Amino acid sequence: MTENKNRYKVKIGDKTYTIIGKESKYHMDIVTEVANEQLTQIMSLSPNIDLEQASVLLAINAVSDQLNKEEKAIIMEKELKELREKVKRVAELESRLKRYDEMERDAKKTLVSSGKITEAMSPSEVQRLKNQQVIEKIQKNADKADKLDKEESKETEETGKKVKKVTKKSKTKS
Repeated sequence: MTENKNRYKVKIGDKTYTIIGKESKYHMDIVTEVANEQLTQIMSLSPNIDLEQASVLLAINAVSDQLNKEEKAIIMEKELKELREKVKRVAELESRLKRYDEMERDAKKTLVSSGKITEAMSPSEVQRLKNQQVIEKIQKNADKADKLDKEESKETEETGKKVKKVTKKSKTKS
């Protein structure tokens, strides 16, 4: 199958070229304009070079830009692939979660209908209940610790008073 190729006459620098390609005239006009702008810029930065040398530098810049864009495209393709894999994994996890929810609903219905429980609790309700029990246990332990601290403080205070009395008695005797 042959593709339509177009012929373009363009002026780059001071020379006219015939370019054959499948791009549109509009595209080639933009390419020509950018090439001429970059040639002018290169020649103004290095006034001692001729058109041929400036053209080689322009080609090197173009190839460098192309390689940079290709590297970015490769990186972006890799990231896209990773994101697609993550999306697939999320979809699998959502599907699995949906199945678990359905299984949980079915189990609750079975338990309620069999009379084994009168009210089905959700996992979050069960967790809240467990958390509350742990909090109550911690509070009881904290209360016990406070009580022991108070008793120990009283004993320490009483011991301190006894030591002071003994010290006073020993000072008065001497």
